[in-house]
Amino acid sequence: MDTRNVLLNRVPNNWRNRTIPIIAAAAIFGLLAGTNAWALPDNGQGPLPPIGGGGLDPGGPTLPPGVDPCNPPQLPPGIWVPSFAHGRLRETCGGVLRPVANQPVKVILHTQYQGIPCNGGPIPAAVFNDTEVASGQTDTNGAFDIEFDETLSPFDTNDFRVTTKVRIVAYDDSGVVPIWQTAYYGDNGTQVFDVFEDVNYCLTEGTRIRVVSPNGTGAFDAEVFVDGVLYPQRTNASGFITINPPLAAGSEIVARAMVGESKSDRSKHNQGSSQNWKYRAYVTSLPLEYDANGDNADFTPMEVTDPNGAYELRLNRDASYIGLHLVGSIEWDASPSELSSFETKMRRASRYMFNATDGQMLIERVDVFDDRNTWDEADFRVYADASLRANVDWPSDGFWRSHDLCCWRSSHMNISRSNDHPVYDHEFGHYGFRLGDEYEDNGGDHCAAGVGGSIPEFDAGGDKASCMMFYQWDYTKICSHHSDNPHQGGTSQGSEDCWSAIKRQFTAEAPGPNGVPRWHIRTPDDRGVIVGRLPGIPVSDWEAQVVTHDFNNGDLCQPVQFQWANNNQFAAGARVFSRDSRGRMIIQGTTDATGVIKPFQDNVTTVAGLHVGDTIGAMWYRYGNNGYSQFFRSRTFSEDDCMSAMVVLAVVPGQAPPAPQKFFVDGESLSFPLAAQIEPGATIGDVVVRVRAGDELDGAPIVRVSIDREDDPRDVAMEFDAATGEWVGDVHGLPDQCFVNAEVQGADADGRKANIISQATLTGAVDDEDSEIASADGAVRLSIPEGAFAEPTQIVIGGSIAPLPDDFPGQIVVGPIGVTTNGAEPALAAVLSFPLRFDSEAALLEQLDPTMLIVLAFDETTGLWNEIDATYHSGKLAVDAQVAKFGAFVLLDRGAVPASGQQGDDSSPADASGTPDNRAPDSPVAPAADCGTGVFGSSMAMASPLMLVLAGVRRRRCRNVIA
Repeated sequence: MDTRNVLLNRVPNNWRNRTIPIIAAAAIFGLLAGTNAWALPDNGQGPLPPIGGGGLDPGGPTLPPGVDPCNPPQLPPGIWVPSFAHGRLRETCGGVLRPVANQPVKVILHTQYQGIPCNGGPIPAAVFNDTEVASGQTDTNGAFDIEFDETLSPFDTNDFRVTTKVRIVAYDDSGVVPIWQTAYYGDNGTQVFDVFEDVNYCLTEGTRIRVVSPNGTGAFDAEVFVDGVLYPQRTNASGFITINPPLAAGSEIVARAMVGESKSDRSKHNQGSSQNWKYRAYVTSLPLEYDANGDNADFTPMEVTDPNGAYELRLNRDASYIGLHLVGSIEWDASPSELSSFETKMRRASRYMFNATDGQMLIERVDVFDDRNTWDEADFRVYADASLRANVDWPSDGFWRSHDLCCWRSSHMNISRSNDHPVYDHEFGHYGFRLGDEYEDNGGDHCAAGVGGSIPEFDAGGDKASCMMFYQWDYTKICSHHSDNPHQGGTSQGSEDCWSAIKRQFTAEAPGPNGVPRWHIRTPDDRGVIVGRLPGIPVSDWEAQVVTHDFNNGDLCQPVQFQWANNNQFAAGARVFSRDSRGRMIIQGTTDATGVIKPFQDNVTTVAGLHVGDTIGAMWYRYGNNGYSQFFRSRTFSEDDCMSAMVVLAVVPGQAPPAPQKFFVDGESLSFPLAAQIEPGATIGDVVVRVRAGDELDGAPIVRVSIDREDDPRDVAMEFDAATGEWVGDVHGLPDQCFVNAEVQGADADGRKANIISQATLTGAVDDEDSEIASADGAVRLSIPEGAFAEPTQIVIGGSIAPLPDDFPGQIVVGPIGVTTNGAEPALAAVLSFPLRFDSEAALLEQLDPTMLIVLAFDETTGLWNEIDATYHSGKLAVDAQVAKFGAFVLLDRGAVPASGQQGDDSSPADASGTPDNRAPDSPVAPAADCGTGVFGSSMAMASPLMLVLAGVRRRRCRNVIA
């Protein structure tokens, strides 16, 4: 007798999954008549001629002499043969072997019919069938002995080869709910089937659960969660699982089955799978519940009342959800405490998305690498620049393919370390949902009818406020066309509501066999109601799994807070940077009026990723009635500087990390003006670094560029251009869409030195598609319409060396910003946009009059700065200007007077009570008297109320940006 140990979730329920030897049977249904002949009982028709054979040779089944396979003898319409199934069933429960006692069982007869080829044709396909033929019950020892009649009706005359086996199914006490099934047993040529099986499950004791698929069959390999925690084993082939020791009364159980895993085109996305994947689709037994108005949204898991009872969890396609997989890369060498904080942020982002999508999407797994590992493959890049305004490259196909189909461009979510979790969800709206921003335009259009309306639940902060692509902190739901709060056109999203776009994209892969969707996405239009705020993710193990991959950490210090000052006054608008031992530069942010880094959000004011031996520095300048002053200062970060902020790699659980150390650094004014500009080279992938100095340099300046997609900086050979009086150097073979930092050091004939930093965004090939490019902190965006360039064109946005006058009619807010190409000017006008960083227009109006903001463009022919047409958009808090020609631009607040004696200025304090310049629009502004004075290649940030800083630019090709 064959006694086997079989795992339930390994028992096949179809012989098509097994290797089946097809033999020439010597008996049919257990009656042996001879070695090479079959005989059937005499049913009044007399004995049949002998048939049989010696097995299947390479040519197929054979017949004895005299038998024609094309004209087989007629067989009776039905055959009944007495047979027996007996054996014993035992379970291994808690390490103890005991009988499956006094349980109802049924006998399932499995038959395989193999036809014979006619006239040398192909072997016919085998036919399989499972039939319930008898029932009975085990005794106290788990034994059973059941007699039954094997039957087949009708018996096709071509079925000369028959294989029979049986399996035993055990049921609960009611005899209705199956709890276990055996493997198949049986030997051809006998009517006695021996079934002796041990199973390592607890069957007769424990909580028995059956998971049923949406089509009503048992769900194989389904997961069961008990009180939010995944049970280690999965369901067997019939959907059963038994939990022992039995669950406590009151336990909540939920089932889930994965019905799809979507392949990712990006590498480094194979964590937890055999392939790179971007999302998984699940059907669950936990539908979202709500009342007729969409209120009181909740989930009700099944509750265990009888610990030894049996329960059925039915999977529901209307209870589907999508689990996203994201890979992120952090620019700096992050400390353990920073990584821990990031984990918390990702889990909150998942909960936000779960509520926004009515429980149909969450972040399942995040793999994050620090120190710029997996930078190119990442879905999101976290920059150290705390002043960065988050953005997404456009065209935004990064989640769906590794590069776009046109110019091999990739896209990413570009995030600041200061951004909070709703920003990640908003940016994924661009990156993964392919949604546009839904700010109102100049005509007053905005995302949904309820914005600013009289119904609180649809307006800011309401439980049904839409849309997160408008203002993600106050509008946390996704807009639809539902009549209670319908989507409105006129924004970047266009006429299609966000929910429809999401459903269309995430159900494209849903159809399964026969076109039946494997999962559903339900919009408010599908539900007939807008659902209110959800209570949270109902199963704790569905929370985001965040896996951090920590690199380096050698001599790493905790984040350190710096203050930058000049002449004992704090320096506002200083661009702070660090440089590691390899020479790679990281921009850390821009200082506020107290000299501390000013974050875009989340009160992040530190310098991150500093090691002993790194360089820390900053550059800034001031513009006042007495002209410009430039400042630069750097120093090496010592072991003493680290002090108690030194990272402890094995932190005691519960121990708070050391407090950030404050470090005060004084600045010094540059000995002479120095500026640099990065512009496109003749070939896509090449750039030119151009350096201009107020005094003649004593030899070539030292120029080193750091590229965000390369580990090591490059030294740039500089040559003097007598025609322009500038030093010029070429950099070749830069990667597509990269961010470039150029650090320049020059010395004059007296040995005085000056240092500056210039930054730029280098795009890939911009073709005839519409594109959008953003600065590093999102303070400037360039929207290029479709058809603007007939040939692929490379664009660089960065600091400009265009000369500034000694006295502008107001205060510089942003600029000068340079937009240059390696080819022709655009055939169609582009839009240069200056987003203003305020939470509301009311806050903006408290500090300045937006109508006093103007945009100036530099005319290289006349050397004048001229005002160009610009419009303030109250809905998106931005100033937009149509530009038909690229060059240098500034955003100016002509309602502010540039007073001397500003913080950090070397000049003495002066009365700042002057009146605004009332120069008429479009009137030219005189150029600087000396083009070598006040020329600045790095980004500018004046001490205006806005404190907008264009410290450099990072590419963003997205008509849907903004955090």
